Amino acid sequence: MKKALSLLLTLCLAFCLCLPAFAADAPEILTSADGKYAYTLDDNGCAVITEYLGHELHCRIPMKLDDHTVVGIGEDAFRNKRFMRSVSLPVFLSRIGEGAFACCDLLQKIEGGQIVYSVGACAFEDCLSLTEVYLPSLKEIPDGMFTGCWRLREATFSDKLEKIGGWAFWGCESLRQFSFPETLTEIGTQAFKECGSLREVVLSDGLEVIPYEAFMQCTRLKTVKLPANLKEIGEGAFAQCWRLRGELRIPDSVTTIDATAFNGCSSHLTLAGKAGSAAWHYCAQDGGDAAPVFGDDFSFRDVDTGEVKPMGHPLLHDLFYGGNLYLGKIITIPLLLYAILVHQLVR
Repeated sequence: MKKALSLLLTLCLAFCLCLPAFAADAPEILTSADGKYAYTLDDNGCAVITEYLGHELHCRIPMKLDDHTVVGIGEDAFRNKRFMRSVSLPVFLSRIGEGAFACCDLLQKIEGGQIVYSVGACAFEDCLSLTEVYLPSLKEIPDGMFTGCWRLREATFSDKLEKIGGWAFWGCESLRQFSFPETLTEIGTQAFKECGSLREVVLSDGLEVIPYEAFMQCTRLKTVKLPANLKEIGEGAFAQCWRLRGELRIPDSVTTIDATAFNGCSSHLTLAGKAGSAAWHYCAQDGGDAAPVFGDDFSFRDVDTGEVKPMGHPLLHDLFYGGNLYLGKIITIPLLLYAILVHQLVR
């Protein structure tokens, strides 16, 4: 017992002695002369904003803080600044940290950012009023960058874009179109889930996998062009894309199609592919109506894999089963009727 107590005291003493060393490693947090920004200095003597202390509706971040060029915005620096309407980024800003502008409910516009090449995860998560973003130097969209930005209509990035992270545009209901450059090689899980205004998807040939629920519940999606070198269509990739119809050609390179890839799609959707291909086996095991087209080509009609969509029209579905809106589930008709009934009974 005495030995154990002695060891514990020794460890506590050692930890206390180390505390100053840990503190010395932490960068000094400075406050700008105008009192609006807390910041640190990087190895080059440039400023990285750690917290916005001001209360401006239209925030114009200066190019310099106390003669230090602003090159970065740190993690959570502007989080929950719910009053802010617009932000103007300084000309030399090159990186934005994780969650930097998350939950800025009224933020509508971001100006500047021409040389921003690095953005952290969830940087603009739940910016409910954000309508457009222009970051032409960004080559990788991180996980959850625009999750819940339901008013986002336009997002422009580098024509050398290489990766779109998971949940990057989940719930961006107003996003009508997105350009997938030829340099794109990876799309994350649920990247465009519930993008209810997306009309057309033309995927670059560099993509080999369409992952889990990547385009699920894109309820207005009508046209899809799959990559020539595609190998895998994952679980629920195009599930509940009710307006997807016409012929969708599955490339011969595809080796795997998950059983739920097209769950709940319209019976007007036709898959086309070679006899004996992954598409052929996928539809054959579902009992799809196969019909020869030319030579070895086959088309498959009525490829719904069995999940019955509750209502054929997206609006009707939302009214009866609820839709994911920025304020949560809408009040559905059955719930409303139930509430009226309960009200009458307890009067």
